[in-house]
Amino acid sequence: MAVKIIYFVHGTTTDNINHKSTGWLHGKLSEKGIEQSIRLREQIDLNEIDLVISSDLKRAIDSAKYTFKDSKVILHDKRIRECNYGDLNGENTTLALEVITKNISWKEAIDNDWRKTKNWQPGWRYEIR
Repeated sequence: MAVKIIYFVHGTTTDNINHKSTGWLHGKLSEKGIEQSIRLREQIDLNEIDLVISSDLKRAIDSAKYTFKDSKVILHDKRIRECNYGDLNGENTTLALEVITKNISWKEAIDNDWRKTKNWQPGWRYEIR
């Protein structure tokens, strides 16, 4: 029997808007993030989903509630949190991390940022057989 995993990221947060890497801070959904989470419900087939698991951070919990409230059981698990940036949680570190971890120039990091290239797509799908 195959297990299908569909991965959704949380809605846009106020930190995202302010170009901060939230890391292990809870973060807060922006109005746009709330709208994204509500609209996601219309873009997916709820019958295809048996279980919802979100990280235990507030932005993920809130996103899951807006999308799946009253339709699915939602579990929270800290093991699927985003990256912990340590002292850099909440700081403007997105591009700095790209430069450090990928050994690329600042220009490349700015040119390739997913917010600029629009290459992120909701609902990345995985199937485990």
